[in-house]
Parts: sequence; C-alpha cells; structure tokens
Amino acid sequence: MKTTVDYSKSPSPQFDAVEDVKAYFGTKWPEVSELMAGVKSQADFAMWAGFAGVEGLPVKAWYELYHGQGAWKC
Repeated sequence: MKTTVDYSKSPSPQFDAVEDVKAYFGTKWPEVSELMAGVKSQADFAMWAGFAGVEGLPVKAWYELYHGQGAWKC
C-alpha cells in the first residue's frame, strides 16, 4: 500500500480503505488481522501498520474495525 488512494469520492471511505488493506495482505490477512486486533494502543497500531506499509486513512479505518467507529483519536 505504498500508493496514495483518494477515498474522498467514495460513498464509504472507511469500508473501502479496509477492503484495500485486506487486498494488500491477501492470504496473510487472517493472520495479520488476528495479530493487529490485539494491539490496543493507537500509537503502536500506527507503528506496526507503517512497518507493514499501510499509512493514512487505511490505518484509521483498520484500527476502528477492531475498536469501533470513532476510536481513532488524532
């Protein structure tokens, strides 16, 4: 996900961002998802996502997938 995706025209940017993360990890998604679901700290989550190459809105959407909408605090 080293590319920039414009989600501003999407009717559901959060959903599309998570779908892009899933597609990025492909067959590794279940394993990665299970590990990331256990990361409670927003800073740690962003760090681990960044190591994996995920940045921007997809990180926020991915975090909120596990912790609920609005859980990401800027």
